Amino acid sequence: MVKGLGSLQFIAVLFLASLIEQRKESFNHFIKLCIGFIATIAPWHLFALVRYPKEFLGVYIYDDIIKRSMYAIENHHEHWYFYIKLLISEFFPWIVFICIAPIQLFRRLSHIRSLKQLKVAWSHNRILFTLILLVILPLISLTRVMTKLSWYAMPVQPFLAILIAFYITVFLRKFSSSAMRGQFGASVLNVVFAIVTILITIDAFTVISHNVRFTRPDRVISARDEAILKTRAFTNKQLEYLVPFGERQGRMALPANETVAHTWIYGGTACAVYYSDKQVNYEYNTSTFVQKMQTSKGLYLIENGDLHYVTDVKNKKKVFENREYTIFKN
Repeated sequence: MVKGLGSLQFIAVLFLASLIEQRKESFNHFIKLCIGFIATIAPWHLFALVRYPKEFLGVYIYDDIIKRSMYAIENHHEHWYFYIKLLISEFFPWIVFICIAPIQLFRRLSHIRSLKQLKVAWSHNRILFTLILLVILPLISLTRVMTKLSWYAMPVQPFLAILIAFYITVFLRKFSSSAMRGQFGASVLNVVFAIVTILITIDAFTVISHNVRFTRPDRVISARDEAILKTRAFTNKQLEYLVPFGERQGRMALPANETVAHTWIYGGTACAVYYSDKQVNYEYNTSTFVQKMQTSKGLYLIENGDLHYVTDVKNKKKVFENREYTIFKN
């Protein structure tokens, strides 16, 4: 629901499809879709606007919609073909069957000479043509957005998967119609189907294994997360965290128009709040961090590369250390 406005481009495609087809039934379906869409996202948006008007307009509307469209926020500069390359990688090798689409579309549209003929062709192939538009037009829209992130393309993937499945079916039908001649043709066809089945199985298992990780008996966590998890053992309600050097440098180097309101709130480690179960105070200034450590009792997390800043701090007690991070208590 929070990302509801990102669905507008898909609704625009469905409106375009209804406009081309110009059938009462299609418009009725579109109106029902819009009613369902508004009923789903309106409550959250209205509540957020009334309860947090400043944050809603400043962060949600301006930062996360307008500003991300205009600038490459947080240094996410990518080429215009970023999403095309991403989808090819995600759907390889099955995406090669999409090569059938231009040939088939040309055959279906080459005879069209008038708007009436377009409507007739559309009515005969409306599901296929709508699916193609649901992939192409949002991709064009996403490409024009300056901030490019891989998960922005996720809404396109279901429609692309359906299209790929359709063109795989087209290929197999064409192949079977020419190959199913005699015993040899039937044998060849069986081999092709067996290969496709094996490839699909391997592909599915690969995707699952990347997420489930069957070969790893224990979960592997980073040294940073290990240190943050250790802070749970202490009764302190707050954790003072000196943001790592790379994040501090990024704050100094990144132009203001490439940041949003929450860019520097969580120090690149928002999960620290959850892992520590404490209020985490992210400190970007080394002098302020050292001053806090000298004057206030508490729990302090620091990257080992920054330990030289606190060598002169008295009454500090090292309570945990690993290869990358150290926890002090005073």
